[in-house]
Amino acid sequence: MMDACQSVLTAPFIMPNEKSGIDHDAGVPRNPDTEQRSTLNFPVVGLGASAGGMTALKTFLQQMPKNSGLAFVVILHLSPRHESVADKVLQTATRMPVH
Repeated sequence: MMDACQSVLTAPFIMPNEKSGIDHDAGVPRNPDTEQRSTLNFPVVGLGASAGGMTALKTFLQQMPKNSGLAFVVILHLSPRHESVADKVLQTATRMPVH
């Protein structure tokens, strides 16, 4: 089984227009000039929340098995003035490694 966190490919988010269109398989905007296909052999799940969403994220992670076969990328909207300890807080809620 894979580790909970591995490398993630990123590409710019492009709004659809006549040239780019929609990737109907994924249901997301696409841009043929920047399109990249993942070589990962497991799904990557994106989770986003504001600082007030930590409880919901912890509850979600508590329900996930250690070896789900999924990688999670957590994106939090936090103040840039404060050092984040989100990794430490989320680690208390799961047996998956948090990086």
